[in-house]
Amino acid sequence: DWSFLTLAFCEIQAEVLPRNIAKKYSAKVLSAKLARLVVSKKHQRNGFGKNDGNALERAMIILETLAHGFFVDAKEEKARKYYEEYRFIPMPDNKHQLFLAMNGLQ
Repeated sequence: DWSFLTLAFCEIQAEVLPRNIAKKYSAKVLSAKLARLVVSKKHQRNGFGKNDGNALERAMIILETLAHGFFVDAKEEKARKYYEEYRFIPMPDNKHQLFLAMNGLQ
């Protein structure tokens, strides 16, 4: 037993998204959020995040029919930079909350 994740659905106002993304959606955007990703201390810093897209793969299956995007809260600067490598976009008012449009998940 070395990891677990929690995916949650959320609905946000499109206006809080970066302007170039917000204009593509109606007033409300149904999305998923990586609410928690935990790796046991024994397995931390061993490339879990880089080698296992399991959370995104699971989210993509669900999102294909239900949502427009995927949110994550980066708890530290290193995590924020990691998500940006995968085309997550920081929210205008909180650079540690990031969004990836559904078409970016594929």
